[in-house]
Amino acid sequence: MNTGALLQVKDLVKQFGALRATDHVTLDVLPGEIHALIGPNGAGKTSLVAQLSGHLPSDSGQIFFDGHNVTAMPTHERVHRGLARSFQITRLFKSFTVLDNVSLSVQARSGNSFSFWRPVRSDKALTDQAMSVLQELGLQDRAHDSASELSHGEQRILELGLAVATRPKLLLLDEPMAGAGHFVDRARHGRGVPIGRPHIGAGQRRVGRHGLTRGHSAQPPGDCCLPG
Repeated sequence: MNTGALLQVKDLVKQFGALRATDHVTLDVLPGEIHALIGPNGAGKTSLVAQLSGHLPSDSGQIFFDGHNVTAMPTHERVHRGLARSFQITRLFKSFTVLDNVSLSVQARSGNSFSFWRPVRSDKALTDQAMSVLQELGLQDRAHDSASELSHGEQRILELGLAVATRPKLLLLDEPMAGAGHFVDRARHGRGVPIGRPHIGAGQRRVGRHGLTRGHSAQPPGDCCLPG
């Protein structure tokens, strides 16, 4: 394994009955690197991302993040260590404003308890940090609009922004090109970014290395220099 890697995965296995979703996956992601997982539907990409983030326990294998063994670590502790994940399906508080959605994510990062009785916008420190994230996303002009008023593409950008608001060292993206491909470039800023499933054309312009998932067995990644 590469000792300079931010994320190291060794022999990761996940079995669902007779179906092996991930089959002894071994890979690493360097600081600042974009690493894509490419494969057909049902190949195990989302299962692998879920294992890395802690949403799905592995049957065997090890996951090291920033020098620590996080294999058995719960999701929230991985987030506090700097490992964040976005989801295939948009998960937003649709009735909240765009600013409030991001403010809640900033609040979660700080470790403060949520207070739904007191609007987060009353905390200037939170809203200032949230507005900074919205400026990164290009959504600052929609800050006071309801999340439900955003287009699908804007909702995808906002959903990814919730992960960015936790200021991760590494960001796991699942289906990042679904309505928000350009966000990968905006979000990078020195973070490693393992990608669940880029559309090939867009992925070629952004991805440094890739891992191939085939059928229900995930294969170790090969080095791949793709066009800039």
